[in-house]
Amino acid sequence: MVILKKQTKIGPKGQVVIPQIFREALGLAPGEDVVVALDDTRIAIEKPEIKIEDVFRTVAKAPQLAKQMLTPHYAYESELESRLAKMRRSRK
Repeated sequence: MVILKKQTKIGPKGQVVIPQIFREALGLAPGEDVVVALDDTRIAIEKPEIKIEDVFRTVAKAPQLAKQMLTPHYAYESELESRLAKMRRSRK
């Protein structure tokens, strides 16, 4: 079932830009991996499956990343905490 369709062009190096609406819908950011699959006459670009072993391995190597990896809105929460701290400092 097709939810949304958009036409785009293939660049001179064979690159295709994934439209912003699709990137936002899947939560894709620059530098992230994607899976490209060929099915008859269609090319599908998918978000890769998350392997829990890889998450644990990464967290074990860099525990400070655990909060960022396991909290989807980490950057947003960090910004709110930063603003709250600034506000408290300015009131003193």
